[in-house]
Amino acid sequence: MKFIGRTAELKRLKKEFSSDEMRMALIYGRRRVGKSELVKEAIKGSDIKSIYYECKQVTEASNVQSICDIISESFKLPKLGYTSIEDLLNYVFTLSKDDNLVFVLDEYPYLRENVKGLDIFWI
Repeated sequence: MKFIGRTAELKRLKKEFSSDEMRMALIYGRRRVGKSELVKEAIKGSDIKSIYYECKQVTEASNVQSICDIISESFKLPKLGYTSIEDLLNYVFTLSKDDNLVFVLDEYPYLRENVKGLDIFWI
């Protein structure tokens, strides 16, 4: 399917991706308006390493394992054995120190439901 429109939004995301500073972007809005597709399109048009994960309504451990699998596959690493989201996020931040990295947690509220205090991690 061809992506149409959202030129200004794509440009802004690509600008965020290419920054040498560590940044965090929050994309929010009504359901079913194309937020996920916008992010995927911005990543697709970028040569920056990326991790895209759509959070599920499952346990923290299950979400963490799925993210570990994506990271291992994307970066050609041995299987990662993290069991907590906090430890995994610390690892992702370590990866981002050497290279620009886009890390997307789509449907974040599903993860937050099962990990009390997760929002404090981002402060």
